[in-house]
Amino acid sequence: PKVVHTLILTNSSRWPGASEEDLKRMRDSLASLSDDDQVDGVVLDLAGVPEVQAAYATWDAESLDPEAANGVVATIRKEVLTSAQGYPELRYVVLVGPDYVIPYVRRPDGTTLNESNYVPIQTGDRTLAALAAGYYLSDSPYGDLTPEPGGAVMPELSVGRLVETPGDITATVSRFLGSRGVVPQRALVTGYDFMEDGAQAYAL
Repeated sequence: PKVVHTLILTNSSRWPGASEEDLKRMRDSLASLSDDDQVDGVVLDLAGVPEVQAAYATWDAESLDPEAANGVVATIRKEVLTSAQGYPELRYVVLVGPDYVIPYVRRPDGTTLNESNYVPIQTGDRTLAALAAGYYLSDSPYGDLTPEPGGAVMPELSVGRLVETPGDITATVSRFLGSRGVVPQRALVTGYDFMEDGAQAYAL
């Protein structure tokens, strides 16, 4: 049996405005990514999972409701847990697409310095609505196979996300495969105000 280290999650039904040609290129690139011997992956298209699609329908009916988005997340996490049971060597989860395709988890932000106090810059946006309601966005729960009491998130799987458009995703995968996954030697670290010292420490 194939050893699977990486679960690649996508949803082919959630790309409004994308051409079929671009979607095919993205599907082909994800297949190539999953077959790479550094990835050892499997692609799961959530468009074929009825329970997940029903949760999306609920979210679409209440698109600005953070908990409706979390309902989608809960059904997707069930698929991750099932995959983890079927693939005991699973280490990574790759989410393909922006929030509309695979939603970020909305978690209450208990701090006083959060985006709910920001001046609204756009109405009707699902992501901004969550921030305005005092939530922050996270992908970490997708990798948490054993949730802790009280809601603490301690993921066992590493989680990453490919964004933004099918063309962007195809190009990113192509660069990764072309470089054989070479890790960049330089990175940008930013921080300001009370986070400046931490940013400086990480940059060293």
